[in-house]
Amino acid sequence: MSQSFRVLGLLLGSLLFNQASLASTVDWTPFFKPWENACDLSKQDIMLKRMTPNYDSFYKSSTYKGNKLPFKPGTIVLPSAYKLFVDSDLKTEFYDINGISSGSTFTKKSSYFDAHFNVVGTYYGMPIKKIGFAGGIANGIYSPYFVIDKPVDEVIRKLRANTKITFEDCEVCDENEYDEAAVGLELYPSQQNANMTDVICDLSN
Repeated sequence: MSQSFRVLGLLLGSLLFNQASLASTVDWTPFFKPWENACDLSKQDIMLKRMTPNYDSFYKSSTYKGNKLPFKPGTIVLPSAYKLFVDSDLKTEFYDINGISSGSTFTKKSSYFDAHFNVVGTYYGMPIKKIGFAGGIANGIYSPYFVIDKPVDEVIRKLRANTKITFEDCEVCDENEYDEAAVGLELYPSQQNANMTDVICDLSN
């Protein structure tokens, strides 16, 4: 009898271990699949709105005596299937028009923000490290992005093999009503690490 219990215990232990292993990662490919269609962000609209810091005080700053302005940070909103695979809090950094950072301090010179959080999982089998949103403050900057832990050449090869994306003149761009290149997926070596890749949907105007 004790042998049976021991075997049963090993089987249950193995099952729980396998479930834990399966739960340690997630495939983000379906989540970002619409981006391949001329940057369709409709399914991430709520996520991006919630990542945006509340900087209403910027417009009321004439009565604010200091150079540093208060703001309410955003929040992370994801479908339930992905919530367990967030690996950090939301971090918001501010920059002036010249790209000089003031860190997490919002000032009267702040022109745009970068709100981002770390994640675990894969995108077409490649490790994804971060989801972010670079947005403008009273200007037209609007650039959601995510970061893959692979060099850009490798990412392009992988996506060419698994999608209809060709990455020619304008990465993945459709044409607008004037027969000009419109928005599309853009891939660049990451600004933080050249061995990683920034995948960007730049809808700035």
